[in-house]
Amino acid sequence: MKSAYERALERFTVESRQYTADQKRALAEIDRVYEAKIAESKLAAEPHLTAAAEDPEKGAKIRESLARDVADLERRREAEKEQVRRKAR
Repeated sequence: MKSAYERALERFTVESRQYTADQKRALAEIDRVYEAKIAESKLAAEPHLTAAAEDPEKGAKIRESLARDVADLERRREAEKEQVRRKAR
């Protein structure tokens, strides 16, 4: 009979996956591309934030828009990475 600790550990243990060298490269490339896109979005928003320094409402809208853009990029990155991971199964 398993202890509660052992059952909990089984639930939270992530399946260890083995990726090929090509899959590792693909995952790394996806990360590189999306990190660049995120950095680009932040750099594009910076001058607008500076210009909106006097208007807190406008600055908040710009930050919200940036947060949405970054979240969207993160979702797209994870979707692409999941496609690569599915090929490993």
